[in-house]
Amino acid sequence: MSVELHCHTVFSVDAYGTPEDLVDVAADRGVTTLSITEHDHLGSCQRAQSRATQCGIEYLPGIELGALLDGVELHLLGIGFDPDNSQIKSMVAESFSKNERYFDLYMPYLPEFGCHFTKEQMAVGLAERYPTHSAPVISQWFARDFLVDQGVYPDRAAFKAVIKQIEQQIINEQGPQVFKSTLTLEKILKTIQGAGGVVLLAHVAYYYPTDQTKQIELIRKGLDMGLDGFELYHPLNVAESHFDVLIGEAKQIGCVISGGSDCHNARIEGSSALNACNVPEETIANLKSVLAERQLARM
Repeated sequence: MSVELHCHTVFSVDAYGTPEDLVDVAADRGVTTLSITEHDHLGSCQRAQSRATQCGIEYLPGIELGALLDGVELHLLGIGFDPDNSQIKSMVAESFSKNERYFDLYMPYLPEFGCHFTKEQMAVGLAERYPTHSAPVISQWFARDFLVDQGVYPDRAAFKAVIKQIEQQIINEQGPQVFKSTLTLEKILKTIQGAGGVVLLAHVAYYYPTDQTKQIELIRKGLDMGLDGFELYHPLNVAESHFDVLIGEAKQIGCVISGGSDCHNARIEGSSALNACNVPEETIANLKSVLAERQLARM
């Protein structure tokens, strides 16, 4: 029995595979509680819930959103909320819109870096890249795969280097605010918690690799600002030499914790494979307790 509360499908612009396929793999790998936390999209919720019910898996609606805090873009996991809540839908749609908006900023610069495809020409590959997605958009992640496949760039690293150069040019010309997230931590907290969910800081080791002090400071600051807890079990966290300190911090604080692989393709193997973290079911007892209390409060 194990938990997977951080994973993605084609409804995340940088991930692969359908919700149904991910649920099937989760069932095969012994997952008993699952949440698919798409980047800025709710498209997998209903489909994953239906498939999870068929497979005997408890499903919790999920989302992953970004917000700036002291100049650092935090990734926040919302889990267990009502996906039909109108404020949730509006907030998620607002956040998702940045993907195409940012790419429209990059597009005029790409010819300087060897790309002569138009946006319309690239769009013919959307259906194959995002199967069963009714409204996929062209983002830098789609463009990366498309342009590497077309031989414009030799690999993903080369495309990433180009995008970094373009971003710097845009910032020099228009200022850093052009890429500023439209969501605030306060709005995410109010909306998701108001819809019965919990909000957790994702993969703390991502922001400050190997820096135990800054990781602990970030966790505590987030909790002070209203976060319900943090994602303890994640491949980046588990790889830290001080992972036992993070475990101790969670126990000392007594906050909500979660865990997941952050898998972006249910069919891959390795450290980010689905259920690779082997999160024990009992570790999320507090999360389920808080969710139950919030559901009661909304009745």
